[in-house]
Amino acid sequence: MKDLFLYIKMIREYTDKTVNIPLTYVIFLLGIILFYCPEYNKLLNVSEWIPKKLQNIVLIPINYVYDNLAVILGALIVLFLVLFFVSYLPWWKVTPKERDFADNTTESWNIYSGIRRLLSIIVLLITYYWVYYFFLNTIFLTSHYTAFPANPLIIESGDLADYLFSLNLVFLFCYIVRSLFLLKSRTDINSIEHNKLRRYIILNSFEYREESEEEFEIVLLKSKYLAKTEYLIAEAQKSRKEALFDPKWGERKYIISKLKKSEIYYKVLNQSRDLSELIYHMDVLKDKKIVGKRM
Repeated sequence: MKDLFLYIKMIREYTDKTVNIPLTYVIFLLGIILFYCPEYNKLLNVSEWIPKKLQNIVLIPINYVYDNLAVILGALIVLFLVLFFVSYLPWWKVTPKERDFADNTTESWNIYSGIRRLLSIIVLLITYYWVYYFFLNTIFLTSHYTAFPANPLIIESGDLADYLFSLNLVFLFCYIVRSLFLLKSRTDINSIEHNKLRRYIILNSFEYREESEEEFEIVLLKSKYLAKTEYLIAEAQKSRKEALFDPKWGERKYIISKLKKSEIYYKVLNQSRDLSELIYHMDVLKDKKIVGKRM
């Protein structure tokens, strides 16, 4: 079973990154082919080599949900609206207080989190989960299979299933168009604005001064949000030497002024997924910029 989930994960990553279509809608496309070409479906004969008991275990709860989908969606929408209006009330006065635990976790109630989750459930019911409902009933040739529309572009019965079929067909079309024109490529970071440092964890840093007395900083950064952690070494100028003309003495003077945060940019010197490589580079830079100047 563990190997099966690992295999599914590999297929999902492949469809997302290579085909640029979510695995769910690749399954939907396959289901449509089997639905409109029943000879292929009969050739697969899935309903015969999978035990009926296993089919029922899978299909009964799914079909029950979608047989009563209108009622379930109606209840979820009503609950969503109730929470939406309640969010304008002093909700925090009636919810349990925030609790901290020894494992550095915090438990708290958030009505906006509940609203987002309800909305997510509604969207999943009419898109991703419906696709699996359609696919399973198609390959098992159930009575629900015959209820799907022969032409999803022409809604005749007005049933909710017709609308959902057409809706997901539109999504599939959009994903196919997107996959044809979408181009993904790795973007090398050349510089980082000071206000974008929040995307990184500062693992190490040091400051040094040039002979001009201008101040610089070098930082070792770890990415927070990337799927695969990356490390960067970046350098920024923190102060600047400026010339001022003194009319009293008729000469030019120099002052060191701190740069505003909006003026600070970190130039990326190195970027890698290997932390040990950047630690070594950081040590070399520190010896060069600080220790080397003292000698």
